[in-house]
Amino acid sequence: MMWVSVRGSGKEVEGVLDKKRLFQEQEFVREAAVKQSLLTEEERVIWKCHYEAVGRGHFTYDDPFTADRQFTRLRHFLRGACCGNACRHVSFSFFTLFAIQREPCLYIPYTEIRVW
Repeated sequence: MMWVSVRGSGKEVEGVLDKKRLFQEQEFVREAAVKQSLLTEEERVIWKCHYEAVGRGHFTYDDPFTADRQFTRLRHFLRGACCGNACRHVSFSFFTLFAIQREPCLYIPYTEIRVW
């Protein structure tokens, strides 16, 4: 995976590029942990769609089964917090919108996340 399309200038661009590099490192570890043999056929198709979208640096992809737009882990990572919508590839623990207003989201290590 390699993509570096960033708009802006100076330190803002450097910060985004640093975040993207960190994401790529973490994503490499996550993808290495995927046990394809344990995924259903549908999960493998979803995993492939997500993997390809992240590889192109996209924030979303269309679910091939429901046609719903799904955020990628890249989008969640760059956003930095849970939105409360129980997203499929979220890198954060899920909180309802009410709970988000009361307390900060906590990061869940990749070992505790169901990897698609």
